[in-house]
Amino acid sequence: MESREPIDCWQELGLPFPPERLRGRLVPCPQCGAPLALMRRRRFYALCATVEETSQGAVLICRQCGARQPVRELLLSGRRARTG
Repeated sequence: MESREPIDCWQELGLPFPPERLRGRLVPCPQCGAPLALMRRRRFYALCATVEETSQGAVLICRQCGARQPVRELLLSGRRARTG
């Protein structure tokens, strides 16, 4: 499987500063490594992902490879990382 460089997605965002200055935990795509979202204080901010609402909650869909990641899992893993 061919993977694209995640840096392409950073350029599409058009941030006026380097991505290293973003505060929070970056969540990479499990398939291609693109930065899907920024998790901060039990909130998420979609970066290189589209948010889709389903009956079971929100899902982040990677714009580069189409991988789907449930937001609920991201919030739970963030909580485990802080407490564990």
